[in-house]
Formats: sequence, C-alpha cells, structure tokens
Amino acid sequence: HPWRREFYPQYKANRKKTREADDRDWKLIFNTLHKVKEEIRDNFPYYYMAVDRCEADDIIAVLVQDFATNNDFGSKLERTLIVSGDKDFQQLHKYPNVEQYSPNLGKFVDCPEPEVFLKEHILRGDKSDGVPNILSADNCLDEGIRQTPLRKPVVEKYLRITIEKDDKYYRNYLRNQTLIDLEMIPNDVKESIRQEFKNTNPVKGKVFDYLTKYRLRELLDHIEDFTL
Repeated sequence: HPWRREFYPQYKANRKKTREADDRDWKLIFNTLHKVKEEIRDNFPYYYMAVDRCEADDIIAVLVQDFATNNDFGSKLERTLIVSGDKDFQQLHKYPNVEQYSPNLGKFVDCPEPEVFLKEHILRGDKSDGVPNILSADNCLDEGIRQTPLRKPVVEKYLRITIEKDDKYYRNYLRNQTLIDLEMIPNDVKESIRQEFKNTNPVKGKVFDYLTKYRLRELLDHIEDFTL
C-alpha cells in the first residue's frame, strides 16, 4: 500500500468500487499498462523508477525538490519540466526553474500563486482521491455521506490566517495537508526515492531495434527525440 493509505485508510478507497461498477476489462487494462511500463524500462533511455509505498507524485515531487534546491544531484540547479496535467503538481511551481506541460491541453500550466493554490487545495480536499474538505469527517466520501459544504467566505477566511491548534478544524486540516502537500512526504520515503534514482541506470542502444521490431515507422523518423 502507498504510505498515504497507511496514514488514511479511506485514501482512494472508492476507486475499486468504481472499477467494479464499470463494464470495462480492468484486468486487461492493468496488464497492458504493466507491459508498456516493462517495455519502456527495458528499451528506452529513461529513468524508470518504482519505489515501495510510493506513488508517481511522490517520486516526481522529491526529484523536483532536490533538483531545484541543488540537493545531491550536481553543482548547478537543474531546469525541470513536469509532463502532466495533474493539478497536484502546481504546488511545485514555487521552486525555481520548474515548468509543467499538460499533454491533454497541449499547453503549459500556469500557477502564479502556488502557495495559495496549495492551501486552498488542502481546505477543499480532493474528492477523486477520497479526501474530504476540512469541515467533513474522514469517512464521508467512502460511505457516500454528503460533505459539509465549504462556502467561499470560509475558504477566504482560512486563506488569510494560520490555522491554530485550538481551531475546531485543525485536525482535519492536518489530515488534508498530510495527504495533499508534497512537502509532507515522510523522510524514509524520500530517502528510498533518492536511493532508487541513484541506483537507476537507463538502458542505451535499444531504441532503434525496438522501433524496427514493431515497425513503428513514424517514431523511427524521429528517433533523435529518444536520446537523453
């Protein structure tokens, strides 16, 4: 299980229920995704990483943080491009030289106030991940209970202040912060990611044979794009 599920058992709990109610062949879908990942790992010159108790968000966040703050990866700050439309990554825009590109939208993602974005995201929660807003109980989304509405004036109030321990919603704020704020990744998880990155050696010299084997002619015409 990812570390967030250990901390909060309701994390993404509804996704299994959603799949069970869906008539698509999820076993085939997951097997296909697994095969694609293996082929990328074995044939393309990219860093392929899978770390116990981690999600992709964690790996991307830790590497972005380390590259942007000159942590163990060389003598200069690295420019970083996150290729994803996931809104969770907008909080990482606070670091220097970090950009985000959404393939679905075909454009760069702009987040002029990443700290404000993050705090509002924590306040509102993330329904798709089973994280309710700070006014609502842990189990409400998992059990189909309606959330307590989080009105705009309440959001604006909490954006202006620091939530103190005596606030009645402090506990729920910490719950959401732990699940959403990528600075809250546990130290042991961060270290596992760093070690995996250091120990990963991208394969070289296999792209041409792979593209030729599967007759991927359009990609062969742009084979220079597959080099690091």
